[in-house]
Amino acid sequence: QAHQEVNFLGIEKFPTVQQIPVKKAESMDIPNLQFISGDANEILEWFEEGSIDKIFINFPDPWPKERHDKRRLVYHTFLNDYYKLLKPNGIIEFKTDQLPLFEFSLEQAEEKRIKQSQQQQESQIQAQQQQMEMQMQIEQMKHKQELEKMDKEYQYKLKIEQMKIEDKANQDAFNQYYNDENRNNIEDDVEIDKENIKADVKKQEIA
Repeated sequence: QAHQEVNFLGIEKFPTVQQIPVKKAESMDIPNLQFISGDANEILEWFEEGSIDKIFINFPDPWPKERHDKRRLVYHTFLNDYYKLLKPNGIIEFKTDQLPLFEFSLEQAEEKRIKQSQQQQESQIQAQQQQMEMQMQIEQMKHKQELEKMDKEYQYKLKIEQMKIEDKANQDAFNQYYNDENRNNIEDDVEIDKENIKADVKKQEIA
């Protein structure tokens, strides 16, 4: 009644037990209080994860026999479900007048805390490994790109050198051809001069 802006939902497995708070709520006219008759093992089917601000566990059945410890509402499997349903910074408020159950709840909470710590450490290690693998992949990619760049530069320089060699070979061939042509022309001129000289000598002898 003091918090009309908050919705409260009571859960009780046994309908005969639930009748007591239901009748009391009806007599007090509390519209923001509703009830579910069901097994807490099904709680994840009723609510979305991260949708609850606070969970109250008020004087639950202690189930004192050791073989019944899994039925206790503070057993670690129940705690796992509660943590899934709670919003960030959500709260679990537990009340009991049974000291063994209270001590059991502390043990379960500590185991849960240790398990969460281990999971966080494992997650951190996994994240670090993934980051290292990603960094290695980036470095390998950079190295591959550098090698490809160096290979391209080498192939370009090699092509340039080949073109220079081809140009030189072509120039040498042209020079050789040019020299051969000049030599042939000079030889032809020499032959012509010899013929002219012979012709002049014959003319002088005739004269």
